[in-house]
Amino acid sequence: MRSLSVLIPVYNKDCSLQVKRLCHLAGSLTMRGIDVEIVVMEDGSTHEVSLRSNAEACAASPLCRHIINKENVGIARVKNRLIRAAGNEWLLFQDTGLHVSSDDFFKKYVSALEECPGAQVVCGGICNEKPDFCSLRYRYETATASRRSVEARRKDPYASMLLSCILLHRSVAEHIPVDERFVTYGYEDVMYGRRLREEHVKVLHIDNPVTDTIDEDNEAYVRKTEQAMHTLYLFRKELKNEVRLLQMMEKLRRWVPLAAISGFYRLFGGVIRRNLAGSAPWWRLFNVYKMAYYADVVRKSTETEKRNAF
Repeated sequence: MRSLSVLIPVYNKDCSLQVKRLCHLAGSLTMRGIDVEIVVMEDGSTHEVSLRSNAEACAASPLCRHIINKENVGIARVKNRLIRAAGNEWLLFQDTGLHVSSDDFFKKYVSALEECPGAQVVCGGICNEKPDFCSLRYRYETATASRRSVEARRKDPYASMLLSCILLHRSVAEHIPVDERFVTYGYEDVMYGRRLREEHVKVLHIDNPVTDTIDEDNEAYVRKTEQAMHTLYLFRKELKNEVRLLQMMEKLRRWVPLAAISGFYRLFGGVIRRNLAGSAPWWRLFNVYKMAYYADVVRKSTETEKRNAF
């Protein structure tokens, strides 16, 4: 690694502490003769306090650039803009709110590339900080954490992409940009992993997680999940071999008609949703809700398509 650009997309959030931490850690790279820049790009942010705080943090370090886009273009397009704005050989995406705990964070990436020089993509992983409330997301992701361990990620390296924290060689990022068809929440990471698999890009998974602070309440998380189900329906044909939920639905529909699964949602979806969005969610209901909700999305979309055909 000769040079590194750390790329942080921001929308109405204060990333000043994140920037200061990364600037401090970047000293370990500059001491080794590696050029480093940190590029913060505001995606149409309007919160004056966070904009000012981010600008001050960036201005305090010669390593930083603060770019303000007046228009909100969405996470896929802003990441592609960051790729074009970056000036270095390796690009490290890090979404707002992710915290680097290890002082050896950058060193671990450099060491990984030295040990595996053919790698073009490196994934360090992510872990969650326990919030001070009963979080559905924290409960669910903690219960299923084994799926995201470094051992599990290495077994199927393309199935565990997280564009929120990923190191890419510039040639890969330019050849395989983030799919800008994804304008709503969900599954752009999965599509990116599919593209990497198709292009036979060498992906390396290491144990170098960033920490995510969960600040969304359960209602917001359920809404995001519902939005993701609509996104998944739009890309279902391309992602049918990549997404576990689609594979589970395909098996279930061999025995249970789609109308029955959708009917289950209409009967019990409201009750389940109130539990998941409430103060004491039962995480085991989460996958049941996602499958039932997705089935109802399919039903409604199919009915709409039939009506529009006449």
